[in-house]
Amino acid sequence: MRVPLRVLMVEDVDEDAALNARELQRGGFDVTWRRVETPQAMAAALTQESWDLVLADYAMPRFDSLAALKLVQDGGYDLPFIIVSGTFGEEFAVAAMRAGAHDYVLKDRLDRLVGAVERELREAEGRRARRRDQAALRQSEAITQAVVNTAVDAIITIDAQGLMQSFNPAAEQLFGYTAAEAIGQNVTLLMPPPYREQHDDYVAAYRRTGVRRIIGIGREVLGRRKDGTTFPMDLAVSEVVLSDRRLFTGIIRDITARKRAEARLALQYATTRVLAAAPSLAEAGPRLLQAIGEAIGWQFGELWQVDPVANLLGWSTCWHPASLDASELVAVSRHTTLAPGKDLAGYVWASGEPAWIPDVTATAAFHRVASAATAGLRGAYAFPIRTDASVLAVMVFFSRVRGEPDPDWLETLDALGRQIGDFIDRKRAEADLRDLQKVAQQRERLADIGAITAQIVHDLGNPLAGVSMQAQLILRRASRDASQPVGSVVKAVESILGEVRRLDSLTKEFMEFSREQRLDLKPLDLRRFLQRIVDLWQPVAAARTIALTFHPPSELPPLSADEEKLHRVFDNLVKNAIEAIDRGPGQVAIHVTQERPQAVRIAVTDSGPGIPETVQVFRLFETTKPEGSGVGLAVARQIVLAHCGSIEFARLVPRGTVFNVDLPCGERSG
Repeated sequence: MRVPLRVLMVEDVDEDAALNARELQRGGFDVTWRRVETPQAMAAALTQESWDLVLADYAMPRFDSLAALKLVQDGGYDLPFIIVSGTFGEEFAVAAMRAGAHDYVLKDRLDRLVGAVERELREAEGRRARRRDQAALRQSEAITQAVVNTAVDAIITIDAQGLMQSFNPAAEQLFGYTAAEAIGQNVTLLMPPPYREQHDDYVAAYRRTGVRRIIGIGREVLGRRKDGTTFPMDLAVSEVVLSDRRLFTGIIRDITARKRAEARLALQYATTRVLAAAPSLAEAGPRLLQAIGEAIGWQFGELWQVDPVANLLGWSTCWHPASLDASELVAVSRHTTLAPGKDLAGYVWASGEPAWIPDVTATAAFHRVASAATAGLRGAYAFPIRTDASVLAVMVFFSRVRGEPDPDWLETLDALGRQIGDFIDRKRAEADLRDLQKVAQQRERLADIGAITAQIVHDLGNPLAGVSMQAQLILRRASRDASQPVGSVVKAVESILGEVRRLDSLTKEFMEFSREQRLDLKPLDLRRFLQRIVDLWQPVAAARTIALTFHPPSELPPLSADEEKLHRVFDNLVKNAIEAIDRGPGQVAIHVTQERPQAVRIAVTDSGPGIPETVQVFRLFETTKPEGSGVGLAVARQIVLAHCGSIEFARLVPRGTVFNVDLPCGERSG
């Protein structure tokens, strides 16, 4: 298949041009050609059409090959240019090649023409390919440079010696150095201790061993700005080897905002956790101060609480790291009270707004200057702990560095002040509620004691009448015949003892109900505790063909309780469940579940006939058993309430009853 070839002939003899074309045809080309013999005609041909090759005669009346070559060069055309002539000397050939001609062929040696054309076409294509590659490379470099220059992340390139080779605009903005200042400097310029000292050793060790610690992995480190301040950053490092040159590119992102957000979230979580576990602000104070101080990086925190009666602000507690000697400041503060508006804490109390002092040692408004200076403290920030109605306390933090706190932290700490204020309000409300519940229980107990008095007349009257009758019988027998054997009155004495035991049991139950429940709270292993209840009643249940089962979960939360009193609660519930079934087959089951994080539920279920709708089970003297006193469940309810728990029951369908006892989790003091 012939190769298409467009040839521009610079020739004044038409037959010579045709001869050149025929030679190329014989060489396998499909030749399209045009002959020109003047500069104007050649210039027009170059602009009007596209050509693969120029063949030029050495000399013509109005034109020559060197002038034609210059037209091609001036027009920027990269075309193979071959001179074809009848004769020319060696001196001209050298001059033509130096001027840029690619080859020359004598007209009497046209057999060389095809080979010369093929070679020059290949070289021309090679030149075009190189130009395309170079253009693509320049475009790629321009794109890369544009990306680097417009990237939001800092991009820095260093060589194997750690010297910076490039420094993009984002790096200039981040570190404060211009590219001219940074390029050529060691990259340790951008590192605070200890990273600065470690860097050169790391690079040397990597070049020696090939072991990577950062390259291709990335890590969080600290950067150092031109003004000396430091900031957290993500650093990702890649490596490229160019012939015998090794370069490292670092992509750097300032993560200050992210770290602050993480710290704020961690602080909010820590605050919530501390408040959830603490019964009062006094106990939560030191841990709150520590959590806040460590989060914002300040070295001393103190809590001042409002005394509403005296209308003064009193120092409550403090926190500081062990490395800070604040003994003098603590001693002075412990015996200090502040009126509204006095000192930083008093000002915040009076205004209800956060405030700060850039340097407490340089202001007359701060009255503990000497002791703060001794501790090396300068900056101070305070925020109120408040509700919508009033300021309840003030937290003050000090730093060794003078200056103002970060604006984001101001907003966060103000929100924490409200959160802690809500906690205090809630704790006060809970205490008020407990007091009201205690008063209500005392009133309820007084009312029940009145009922007990009436019940005692009834419940003790009959046994006492029986004891009196048996005693009179013994007396009559002894009066009729003093010599009568003692055995004749044994049955009457046993009857008396039985009635006495019943009276003693009733009396103890009445005393237990009327007495306020005082608890001896200790950690309780709930699984072992309930298993002992089951083991105690298992023989009784088995004798009645009743299945008594215990279903604990794999993990049980810690619990604080008065084990002896709680034993009486579940002893009563299991005993009642067995007696409700009386004779089996039947089932009594104990299930333990954690309904919510703060409470555990213990359910005692039986398959008995159920409790009638008319019976109020927790009401004193209410009972479904012929021999029951009606006091057991009332006492059980008092014990559970004293544990800050609750006890309820539900009727099951088609039969049966479940008693649910909810008890708070965690350790508590009595």
